Order: sequence, then structure tokens, then C-alpha cells
Amino acid sequence: MFRIFLLSVLLLTACAKVERITTSTAITAPTSLNHDAFTQVLQAYVQEDGMVNYKRLKENPSDLKAYLQLLAQTSVENMPQDEQLALWINAYNAYTLKLIIDNYPTESILRITLLPIPGVSSAWDLKSVTVGGKIYTLQHVEHQIIRKMNVPEIHAALVCAAKSCPKLRRTAFSGSAIQAELNQQMLDFLNDNERNFFDEKEMRLSKIFNWYEEDFVAKSGSLKRYLAQFATGNHKEKLQKDEGEIGYKAYNWRLNDVSSMR
Repeated sequence: MFRIFLLSVLLLTACAKVERITTSTAITAPTSLNHDAFTQVLQAYVQEDGMVNYKRLKENPSDLKAYLQLLAQTSVENMPQDEQLALWINAYNAYTLKLIIDNYPTESILRITLLPIPGVSSAWDLKSVTVGGKIYTLQHVEHQIIRKMNVPEIHAALVCAAKSCPKLRRTAFSGSAIQAELNQQMLDFLNDNERNFFDEKEMRLSKIFNWYEEDFVAKSGSLKRYLAQFATGNHKEKLQKDEGEIGYKAYNWRLNDVSSMR
């Protein structure tokens, strides 16, 4: 029975292309890592609105691959948590870009595998990430590494290549300023009217706040108290008073691609 299940998973993921990043150099274990190489990629191919020019990136992948090679040969074992957190967030976003261009053109990250069953056969379950000589899935990186650091602002920083995701930051995250950078990401994300809507009568939030509510509650005791820390305008006071009903917007899984804007 297990063999049948395994064969089914292999068939469901067979259509996906994953060019594995390998390294022939020795694994290093620094206490920090400079991510300027990823910033160079982001500045070249990501617009101010967070949309990505995947066509150009696919045509010119060398800088992205060079950064991924750096990650592949870098172990996090000697890094303090802030440095690890910055590295893993950058790795998640960079390898997501790589996964998309490996399978581009595509309408959505959900179209990369034949039947995207979360935790089984989705794009996030492909062994597409190499860090410190070890191979991971995006699913593992997000849920078993990043979320376990108990910093809920990461949900405004991880970008899974969908239009409803937070905007992809055009500067790589840095260990020396990671919490301030994440706070700014959450501030920008929550107050982005395309992704979160507030008026006098209702709050319609990104489903990210629904899917990961336990992470926000763990930090602040309730979702509304968490949101109040980053909200602006009149709705900040309503959240502080625990007033108003929360609803959730439909999630747009279309690719965050500049070509989809035309």
C-alpha cells in the first residue's frame, strides 16, 4: 500500500521541473552572511509594487544562481538566531523565485505540480532548497524551521509567488536589523488596502491571518491585539478595544508576475 502511495506522489510531482543547486566547495559555518547578492537580484527583477519580472529573470538567472550557490555551501550552525532567521527567509524567497523560473511560464505556483495537495504533492513539497549542503522542501523551511523561531511577523515576509502574498521586499533581510525589517513588513502588509480592507463597518483581512492565527495569538493573546500593534488610522482604536467583526478575503493564487498586469 505504501508503495502505491509513494508511486502516486511521484507521478503527481513528475511534471515539475527542479534544477537542484549543488556545491563542489567545502561547507562553511560563519557567524553571519552578507546577502547583498540577493539584494542585487531583487533590485533588478522586482518592482516597487512587489511584482516580479520572471521572464527576464529566467533569461538571466546567473546572479540568482550565484546567491543560491552561496546558501548551498553555508551552514547556519554557528549563527545566532537573528542571522539564521534572515538567512532562512531570504532562502525561502530566493528558492521560490528559482522554482518559478524553472517552471515558467506558469499561471500560478499551484500549477507547477499535477495535483497540488499540501503536505504531499504541492510545489512546496518538492525538494528544491539546498542550504549548508542539506536538501529541504519549502514546506519544511517554513513550518519546521522559520515558524519555530516564534516570530509571527515572518508571515509578512515569506512570499510564495502569489498576488495575494505580501509584496516581495526589494532588499534582502539582514540579521543585524531583522526584527525592525519584519516589523516594517507587517506594518506595510496590514495597511495595504489591496490585501487587507478596513472601514467603519468591517475588517476583511488576508487569509494569512486566518491560516496562521495561532502564531499571532501566541504572541499577543488575541488576533485583534496583535493587529492593533501594526494598524493605523481609526481601526487601530477599534482593534485595541476588541471591537468589530473580522472576515477574510479570497486568496488570489495567480502568479505575482509583471506580465499578468498587461
